Amino acid sequence: EHWSAKAFESSDNRGKLLRRDGFTLAEERYASYKPILEEVEKILAEAGLDEEEMRRSAAAGPVSPAASGQSRNRR
Repeated sequence: EHWSAKAFESSDNRGKLLRRDGFTLAEERYASYKPILEEVEKILAEAGLDEEEMRRSAAAGPVSPAASGQSRNRR
């Protein structure tokens, strides 16, 4: 629906042609991000992280100084 709305802004087509235009816009956007996505996948592969490890580290959240017992105002 998002891409159909975007296509509606710049197209006079309706119905199936509008959805087709929206799909084309989505493909173009994906193609522009694909090199970045491949680079991220390459970095993750080099780091040796699999999907499960990434999920666990994301679920744990950021490590805060308070959690480690240190004050951020420590001198």
